[in-house]
Amino acid sequence: MVFRRVKMAKKQDLKLYAYRIANLSQSALYFLSRHQNLTTNDYQFLKGKLVDLYSRALELLIMADASDEEINDFINDYEEKGDVK
Repeated sequence: MVFRRVKMAKKQDLKLYAYRIANLSQSALYFLSRHQNLTTNDYQFLKGKLVDLYSRALELLIMADASDEEINDFINDYEEKGDVK
């Protein structure tokens, strides 16, 4: 019983980390898009890294046994607020 609680707490921690990482990725992409003195190549490179960071957050969410609804909401949130192309 105690082991199960610890395991559930770890899953909740993973979900929390996933959302924090995702928020960091989206915030950074937002501020990156506002920067005017950035070359196109640098922008594309950094944008790719931020999308990769968001993908890692999604992996954490999956590792935390998130429901299909949570995963879909997570993905849809990025498509709405970020720029997945």
